[in-house]
This record gives sequence, structure tokens and C-alpha cells, in this order.
Amino acid sequence: QPRNYGSFVVPNNGGIHFSLQGGNTKINSAGQVTDGNWHYVVMTRDKKGKMRGYIDSKEAS
Repeated sequence: QPRNYGSFVVPNNGGIHFSLQGGNTKINSAGQVTDGNWHYVVMTRDKKGKMRGYIDSKEAS
């Protein structure tokens, strides 16, 4: 049975690390989210498995 899950963390550098399906697909953002404000974070993956990350509507990967 297929499992689809993901997780993201904010490491000490203030960016975002997103891991999908047990760590097989990973992305690290260059953008920062540690300024005390709310941020809109989106991760997408296409049919070929390429992931893209967005912070506040700007591509961050």
C-alpha cells in the first residue's frame, strides 16, 4: 500500500528543510523564515519527482 507523507523543519540556519516519503526526496530552501512573522510556505512535486519550494509566493529552492 503506497504511503504519502512529508515533513518540514526549520533548522538553525532559518531556512526550511522538507523531506517527502521517508527521506527519498529532499529540498532545502535558501529563504529565511525566522523573523517572527507568519509565512506562507508551499512545496510542490511534479510527476517526475522534481520538488520546488516557495516562501511567501517566491521560489525558495
